[in-house]
Amino acid sequence: MGDSSGELRDMVAAVVISSPDVWTEAMLGKDPEAYADWIMDSEHWGGGIELAILAEHFQTELAAFDIQSLRVDIFGQGSNFKKRALLIYDGIHYDVLVRRVGSDQQSDVTLFEPSDEAVMEEAMQVAKEANAARSFTDTGNFTLRCTSCQKGLTGQEDAVEHAKATGHTNFAEY
Repeated sequence: MGDSSGELRDMVAAVVISSPDVWTEAMLGKDPEAYADWIMDSEHWGGGIELAILAEHFQTELAAFDIQSLRVDIFGQGSNFKKRALLIYDGIHYDVLVRRVGSDQQSDVTLFEPSDEAVMEEAMQVAKEANAARSFTDTGNFTLRCTSCQKGLTGQEDAVEHAKATGHTNFAEY
């Protein structure tokens, strides 16, 4: 899975455009062409839609552990894929979880058997430890400041509304 983010964006956009019966406006929240344009912009981050497409493309289950809620979503589950990658989500980004088995990165393990419950328990423990350390961003309640006008905002929704109203798009968390 060593594809660059640009290549992954290209692939996701192509799948969305080529399968309008699957990736509908109702599912995407916008027209498939507009969604494809949106995901091609490196300023935007993917989520569940992209994980579902990537799981299918790589024929790999993607188990995403949400640090804040401790929910686990398994994309590609039930598709009889022979491998599973583990991701941890901090409210902003997804990162791959790695099992270190040696002293060098060459022996790191990133793909597991979908039936390996022990690795799922280990990943949940990592998520629980990150949750206890509050290593997540609560996008609904975090505090931001517009770096253009210095207005204080709470949560992603406030930031989006402020951007629509003012055209300001640069925010800093504080």
